[in-house]
Amino acid sequence: MADGPSEVERAVDQLLHRDWLRTGTDSRLHLTDAGEAARVRLRELATGVRAVVHEGVSDEEYVAALKVLRRMVANVEGDGNS
Repeated sequence: MADGPSEVERAVDQLLHRDWLRTGTDSRLHLTDAGEAARVRLRELATGVRAVVHEGVSDEEYVAALKVLRRMVANVEGDGNS
């Protein structure tokens, strides 16, 4: 994930360089055919990784773990209400 505008700009530049994005006549960004193919492939890969990560972990356990991790991040960032 991008942490700020400069990282978003860098990510967009990289996608433009790979010809996965193009700027339309409306000045908006659009996926190219290659970009769409990459998006589909990345989604497939993410689904596979998610299956491996979730193996043997119930939905309830997963949700509980996320809540704990979010609280820990909030504590480190000084947003904890302890």
